[in-house]
Amino acid sequence: MSFSLLGEADAMMVLGMVEDLGRRVDAARVASAADISVRSRRILGHESLAYKNGASSGIDLITRLTRVSS
Repeated sequence: MSFSLLGEADAMMVLGMVEDLGRRVDAARVASAADISVRSRRILGHESLAYKNGASSGIDLITRLTRVSS
């Protein structure tokens, strides 16, 4: 989409909507990473999600899944 084709009011509305969507995505990203972290606790031993997936820790698993650096 070419945002430059939007009128001023529409451009401001789109920016607000995109920001709101971004915040919701960020919240979901944090919540899902926290869930993976809990499921990957070392105390779970061989039942740990990290262990089951060949990762050394929850952080290791999360960084592998998201392809970001720790």
